[in-house]
Amino acid sequence: MSRSLSSIVWRLTSTSSSSYYATSTALGKKTYADIVKRREKFRFIYPEFLPNPDPEFRNLLVEKLERRDMMARREVVDLPEFYVGSIVAVTAADPNSPNVNRQTRFLGICIARWGSGLRAKFTLRNAGLEFTYQLYSPTVLKVETIRLERRLDDELFYLRNAPSEFSTFPADMEPEILPEGAFVPINETVVPLNPKSTWLANWHQLTDRFRGYEMTEDMWTPTEEQMAIPSYRQKYKKDKLHKGYLRKGWQDDVRQFDILLHYRKAISIEEQDAIWAEVGDRLEERDREMRKVAAKKAYQKPAPALESSRADAIEKPDWWGEYSKTVGASKSFRDKKRMKKWQEAEKMMGVAGKMFEKSDKGNDK
Repeated sequence: MSRSLSSIVWRLTSTSSSSYYATSTALGKKTYADIVKRREKFRFIYPEFLPNPDPEFRNLLVEKLERRDMMARREVVDLPEFYVGSIVAVTAADPNSPNVNRQTRFLGICIARWGSGLRAKFTLRNAGLEFTYQLYSPTVLKVETIRLERRLDDELFYLRNAPSEFSTFPADMEPEILPEGAFVPINETVVPLNPKSTWLANWHQLTDRFRGYEMTEDMWTPTEEQMAIPSYRQKYKKDKLHKGYLRKGWQDDVRQFDILLHYRKAISIEEQDAIWAEVGDRLEERDREMRKVAAKKAYQKPAPALESSRADAIEKPDWWGEYSKTVGASKSFRDKKRMKKWQEAEKMMGVAGKMFEKSDKGNDK
């Protein structure tokens, strides 16, 4: 159902349609429509604000209180925008940390993100290590987005069975800031998988769900020695049958046409608009503040060009060391005002030198 048609149905059936029209009239139809359209991407940036669609876990009061706590936490801790596939660094409090401040910092690629409300979690992977963090945990002190990008899939668990170079990043990696208003880039890297003996899942049966990995048929096709084993031969026949008609799991192919299933597993657009109307202004304001701070940290003032001056070439007197401590280092020495003072002192030294030369000649006579 399209957005316009669903909006009409909701206005006719909803009991709170008067508040909708009041809001649209106060802001203007065009302005309100622009705000709603701009916040459509929030379901990807802040997926934890959308509640669990399972009716068994729905509680409107609890959801509202959780959103209030989440916004209060975001006012204290920087929780920037990131997706599955982004490179993220997390600074967390750890009483067992060897550091003096009892904090640890882990950088890695985000391979999964799940959960709703205060139970939102994400997993980072780097060099074979994985850490799972609760996004709104009190132990999480800071979250940094080092490289903002997306991958072809919403889960990257297949990186566990891929070469390590595809999930290894330096711990001192510098942040990469995108220009204001730029689209989030999509990394279309296709990862080759290791041999099937190291797989943690039957990836050859999931090629229709994931696009971010590739493999050859000889990876999972058994050899003659393996086919001699009855148990292995029976397992291979089952795997081969999985690719046939009415195979095990064939129901997954028709789920994309089950409208009622999608309705039960999703939050309606009208309910999403109500949630973003509640927290959208504060989220946008907080995002602008974090972007300003990140831009200031990333901006490095260019070093001034070194001016070729006579002061760099002349020989400095013995008392220059004390003078440089009081006036400043070489940076202040190159300053124009300091140069004028140095030139004046040089002239005075030259005049005094001539006077001493004359007095010495008079004494010699």
